[in-house]
Amino acid sequence: MFSKVYRWLVSSLTNTVSLKAYFQPFIRIINSSWSVDNFSAKIKAIKNETEDTFTIVLKPSFTWGGFKAGQFIQLTVEIEGSLLTRTFSISSAPSFYQQKGLIEVTIQKQPKGRVTPVIQNLLKKNQYIAISRAKGDFVNTENMNTTLFIAGGSGITPIKSLITELVGNSENKIKLMYYSRNNRHLFKEYLSSLESKHSNLTIKFVNTSTESRINRKQIKSFCPDLTSSETFICGPSAMIKETENLLLDEGVNPEKVHFEYFGSAPFEGFDIENLDIENLDVEGLDNKRHGAVTFQQSLIKVDTANIKNMSLLEVAESNGMSPNSGCRMGVCHQCVCKKKQGVIYNTLTKMFSDTGAQDIQLCVSIPVGDVILDL
Repeated sequence: MFSKVYRWLVSSLTNTVSLKAYFQPFIRIINSSWSVDNFSAKIKAIKNETEDTFTIVLKPSFTWGGFKAGQFIQLTVEIEGSLLTRTFSISSAPSFYQQKGLIEVTIQKQPKGRVTPVIQNLLKKNQYIAISRAKGDFVNTENMNTTLFIAGGSGITPIKSLITELVGNSENKIKLMYYSRNNRHLFKEYLSSLESKHSNLTIKFVNTSTESRINRKQIKSFCPDLTSSETFICGPSAMIKETENLLLDEGVNPEKVHFEYFGSAPFEGFDIENLDIENLDVEGLDNKRHGAVTFQQSLIKVDTANIKNMSLLEVAESNGMSPNSGCRMGVCHQCVCKKKQGVIYNTLTKMFSDTGAQDIQLCVSIPVGDVILDL
């Protein structure tokens, strides 16, 4: 009853569905990148890590609320008149925030990216930008006595935060395997210094250009007590999937394996020809496996036979469209779109939708049969 009265009152006074929607334009007058759902953060420094990686030191507003080691934030910037949101892990530890009121976000430039190649030159010291609350479940568990961290490339960023927070407790036995091409290991000097100061930390830096990629022999040699360890993996999607399968084959309990994808989770696809559509719990789905994706507003129709296992975001982009998108991993919800009709498979939830209208995330949605989008 109260919620109905509240909605009626807000609608009567503001002609909007919520107070957030009413105040949004006024917030944007102050700073176009700010939002009622975001917090302001002052840029205290921008420092280079490697030729293609840099760290932004931020001082969030006092209302921000802090974070847990291993979490990420969404950062919103304005580029050529468009507000773009991207997801980045916090590379500093919570203790640094508690002591200094600062956080560090380390960003690797993606050659074909729209944001990361230009953001370093776009942002300036003492400028304010918009950040979200800290999010993510790639965090410490209750039983962290023996922990194996496995990082690939820039996947070291949340792991650096986790290790820094854990290493001070001598009861924690910590091991890190860090894979990178051409010995381009981020934070190598910092991590080596940390290892020299703490006897409970052991690190193996692996150069994948001269040594083999991750394999069973390497892991078992480095961490013999594999089945009793909590294992955290972060890096390229293929590397995470390969490592997870390797650990499970060795008898590691799935509940002891934690991972964070930098990008969308790998989708191995399903055999559309042999998909048992009749037995799927999907109301109103007919036996049609192939069909077309119709982008109703753009007047574009794409045969699904030509886009096997592509996300709807990839389908749109490959056909000259530029829908809003952010993290491309189902987190930021920037790519939410109205599905007017048809069935999609959500690679994040691993579930099929019903045939009716609903909001979907383009980046994690695979079309099945005919799909009509309000796009």
